Amino acid sequence: MKFLNCYKTFLIILFNSIFLFIFINGILFFIFKNKDTKHPINSVITEAVQKTHPDLTKDELQVLLDETWSRPIVYEPFTGFKESPYLGKYINVHEKGFRFSKNQGSWPPNSDCFNVFIFGGSTTFNYGLTDNQTVASYLQEFLSNTRKNVRVYNFGRGYYYSSQELILFERLLVQGFIPDMAIFIDGLNDFGIYEDEPFYSNKIRNFFANSYIDENKFSKDMFLKLIKNLPVNKTIRYIKNKTCGKPIFKNNEFKIDKSAIFKTVNRYVNNKRIIEAIAGAYDIKTVFVWQPSPLYKYDLNYHLFSDDLKNQRDTYLKYGYPYMAKYIKNHYLGKNFIWCADIQKDLKEPLYVDNCHYTAKMAKILAEFIAFNIEKIYK
Repeated sequence: MKFLNCYKTFLIILFNSIFLFIFINGILFFIFKNKDTKHPINSVITEAVQKTHPDLTKDELQVLLDETWSRPIVYEPFTGFKESPYLGKYINVHEKGFRFSKNQGSWPPNSDCFNVFIFGGSTTFNYGLTDNQTVASYLQEFLSNTRKNVRVYNFGRGYYYSSQELILFERLLVQGFIPDMAIFIDGLNDFGIYEDEPFYSNKIRNFFANSYIDENKFSKDMFLKLIKNLPVNKTIRYIKNKTCGKPIFKNNEFKIDKSAIFKTVNRYVNNKRIIEAIAGAYDIKTVFVWQPSPLYKYDLNYHLFSDDLKNQRDTYLKYGYPYMAKYIKNHYLGKNFIWCADIQKDLKEPLYVDNCHYTAKMAKILAEFIAFNIEKIYK
């Protein structure tokens, strides 16, 4: 009888423990589900965000931010991925992967026009701005002052840097789309992706690593993954990061990998040479722009989102840009290279809609500077 009572007590405790475990995980599951499905901070309308979009009402701004950050990235052969086709109020992306500009030209490009392809990352796509406010739109406007029938095609894409842009440029030529001019706007993502591995590379690597797996190992890995992703374990990791976690480094403690900075610049220069060689075979004019970054020659007292700059990616930007500035003083990169990194040095106002993407005013300033120099290069 004593054994039976102990056994009943054990079952009650076990049942209650399992029930409590499932109940707690269920509650935490819905908490994390809500947290994980929230829009990124970039799509939250704060006072700072409103200040950087003075021409839009709050409702209009919300539409723009939703269109900016809700669009998925889709697969594309060779380059890996591209901006997905999209038709919105403020953001429109062609199925070929370019963003519409003001008075967008037809596709395929009309050979009677002066066609310009622009390549770059999300700062060239211009996340956080409307189609009419992009560098590409303003550039088409400025170039039209001295040239007839200018049509600009904005192939700026999130996460792209010079290596991917080279591949995209090649693919367009192979497919028979030959522009009169190709402009490459780089710098920020080249230092952000200094390992020279495109974004999502780890996902692709893991896909191939898991394409043939021993069944026993697969079962074990699945079980461990299940345990790791239990809401209660996610909660423990979250609390630990909040209470005990330390930043990877502090800026004054960061050990600069000078070889990484050197390799990044060397890679960019080599990509530039290859693009020029290919473009020369097609009689395409080339322009290479080293873009502004918030961590170079800009007063961060006017940066409304400066707290978002504290990460390793931006630290390499911080030290990489001065290195590049010294590099171009000792290495001639050609008349088609335009140094735009310091055009913001005397501007005492907000120039970024988030940590690194330009305001409409900054996009216009950059476009005007590029257009001015293009006319000097190709008179």
